[in-house]
Amino acid sequence: MDNFLQSTVIDNQVLNDKFRLIKFKLDGKLWSFKPGQFVIFKIAPKIFRDYSIYSLPEELPFWEILLDVTPNGPGCKYLSKLKNGDKIETSVPMGSFFVNNRKPGNFILVATGCGFAPTKCMASQLFKDKKNKVSVLWGLRHVTDIFPNGISQAEIVLSKPDKNWSGKTGHVTDHLEAIVQKFPAKKTGVYVCGNSTLISDVSRILQSYGVPSKNIHFEQYYSGMEIA
Repeated sequence: MDNFLQSTVIDNQVLNDKFRLIKFKLDGKLWSFKPGQFVIFKIAPKIFRDYSIYSLPEELPFWEILLDVTPNGPGCKYLSKLKNGDKIETSVPMGSFFVNNRKPGNFILVATGCGFAPTKCMASQLFKDKKNKVSVLWGLRHVTDIFPNGISQAEIVLSKPDKNWSGKTGHVTDHLEAIVQKFPAKKTGVYVCGNSTLISDVSRILQSYGVPSKNIHFEQYYSGMEIA
């Protein structure tokens, strides 16, 4: 792949045992993006990995990604070792997973794990307009996976909670029906970021309540790609 642009590492912050927040600054040529889009990182000459942008467009030339270190693959190993001042190469932002509607509306955002990166970015944008009705569900395993994220309205669901957890438990799909019933089905946009099972289950539940399939937008975790 050609036309990669360079950024400098500004900070590589450990949030907890699962997540890191890595901050970069664009070098030279600037790009723009829509909340929800991703960039392709050049990990090695023939290895590339995709990561959604966690920060907001107005923060440019600084930008961030949320990294889940637990898969421990080539991308995780490369990014987790980055130090302040290191240079990285990425594509310009890509993808069609973003909110197109500029008018106030109804939105349900569902994410698991690191799928919260584009979700947080879109939610931050949507909550700026007080006329929007927005609900955010974020699924994690453990209470120790939680970190301050700027979206106080997000409802966190833990699949493996400890005895002191008083919030929602199970899976995000266990709590989706209660939420969708509060929204006008045919006038609600839904954005889902997680694995294929999550997307399938969320779509099935929402469509059973009358949400049109065209209103359901999704982004799957990128497992990365190796290009010869």
